[in-house]
Amino acid sequence: MICSGDFVGTRPVSRKPAAASKAPYSASVRSLPPMVTSIWRSTSFARLGSAAAGPHTAEVAALGLRLAAALGWYWHVRGSRSEGLAWLDRLLEVGAGTPVPPAREDGAPPTPLLASRARALSAAGLLALYLDDLPGARARLQAGLAFSRGLGDDALVTSVTGRLALLAMFENDLAGAATLAAESLARSRAIGDRWGTGFALAVAGAVARRRAELARAGPLFEESLAVFRDLDDRWGLAFVWQGLAQLAQDRGAYAEATRCWRERLVCIRAMRHRQATAHTLDYLGCLARLQGNYREAEQHLTESLLLHREIGRPGPVAWTLNALGDLHQDRGDSVAAGALYRQSLAIRRALDDRRGVAETLGGLAGLAAGGGQPERALRVAGAAAALYRVSGISPSALEKATLRAWLEPARRAQGPAAAAVWFAGQALPLEQAVAEALEESTDAV
Repeated sequence: MICSGDFVGTRPVSRKPAAASKAPYSASVRSLPPMVTSIWRSTSFARLGSAAAGPHTAEVAALGLRLAAALGWYWHVRGSRSEGLAWLDRLLEVGAGTPVPPAREDGAPPTPLLASRARALSAAGLLALYLDDLPGARARLQAGLAFSRGLGDDALVTSVTGRLALLAMFENDLAGAATLAAESLARSRAIGDRWGTGFALAVAGAVARRRAELARAGPLFEESLAVFRDLDDRWGLAFVWQGLAQLAQDRGAYAEATRCWRERLVCIRAMRHRQATAHTLDYLGCLARLQGNYREAEQHLTESLLLHREIGRPGPVAWTLNALGDLHQDRGDSVAAGALYRQSLAIRRALDDRRGVAETLGGLAGLAAGGGQPERALRVAGAAAALYRVSGISPSALEKATLRAWLEPARRAQGPAAAAVWFAGQALPLEQAVAEALEESTDAV
């Protein structure tokens, strides 16, 4: 597993130079008592999650938390996030209610259990974040931050602050995310943490992009890219290439965005991360469609759909089904497009994914426009716009460009009345909007 030396503690270790790459992990392993290695290699590892571990519960829990926290980054990048979070939560139950340690002024090292607990909370928070459990991520990360501050662990405080910045961005609290990213960046630079600096720069760039500060986002991403190139860190490079790709998309530079996503794909495939591979293929497929490369788009999206289904997460499956619907709509196959949209819509409604429902309503509005029903198209598009607003997340630049092109015939057909029809659609209740979107075309030309 982590014996490759790529993962230590809560962050990846640089692979450059090769001779040094294994040293930190080896030292970490040597510092663990033999009991830990034997526990991990045997089926008795499961006993670490039990509060009834015997008279040495606290010691065993500390060892288990230390090992699980060290595996946190492995679970995030290469393993199962759900499995990792389950292990961490189970081990954190031992000692639940442990008070946050007071700030230390005597320079004495923290107890092993408290130090391990702080790192395990941080690792669990990251896994919950990428499993879309934002409330759970916040609870774990805030607890980890409190523990790390009490222990005086500046490096961990810096790391958790960066993760909280990312969480705030996912929660659409862009002002809070910007403040946390700036704090994480300042702390990383102050303690000479190169990896933390690269991560904080990338998060700051992502937040600036979400705030439409494109001129500011670019230099932050470029500086982060330079840091991770120097560290030869694949995960960091993949993270930044995604930011640069999305920035290029926002500018309408689709060829540049494609180049950046391909760079990310190289990094992700090297890490053998199926979910990130599927996510990257999704975007490559959408960009290929927008550039008229339909065969390439279908190849990327079909591979992505297979991966999403193997992984078993319905949200990404719905996203790719919707993207395939967009592709078939552009190809002029309204029957296939409609079937794909309906599959996507059913999943998204079951998940109460309002933003996702809005995206699919946009696709169905496009079909109505192409089928000679301009009024229905504009009403459904208006309902989609209202749903985007309710979700708190605006459509992406790619979605806006696609919907604009699809609705142009409807706008021309309605003439001066187009705006009024679109605004009327915004007042539709969700159920009525969905019913209108799913109506069969009766007067298509």
